Amino acid sequence: MRARRAASPRIRVIVAERSAASPGWKRSPVSPSTISSGVPPVRVAIMGQGQILQQGKADALVSALGGRVWTTVVTRAEAAELRTRFPVLASRLKTGRIELRVLADDQPTGMTPATPTLEDVYFSTLLAHGMTAHLD
Repeated sequence: MRARRAASPRIRVIVAERSAASPGWKRSPVSPSTISSGVPPVRVAIMGQGQILQQGKADALVSALGGRVWTTVVTRAEAAELRTRFPVLASRLKTGRIELRVLADDQPTGMTPATPTLEDVYFSTLLAHGMTAHLD
């Protein structure tokens, strides 16, 4: 398998697929569109600093985050305050406000449930291993 760089030179994502029609491993390139498209490959391994941080079937890794990913759209000031209270998986500008995706076991006040993605798995894995330098 060949590793592809993603997000930071220290972090790599390896994606491999195997099917009944093709018993050998097939390498798949990883790009931001692959990770966020919601169409995960069969198996993934997320590497950071030369070690495998997490691996498994993509759909199982995504399902494991079920009920723990929440979203909200807030002002910049509110976003800054929420960043101090919750691990932020993603943020993006949306009509002059900030859309946040956070990780929490219980539903935070004012947030709605979000459908987990492979991108959420990726960033939650990095956060769990203290690799937060390039997330924002």
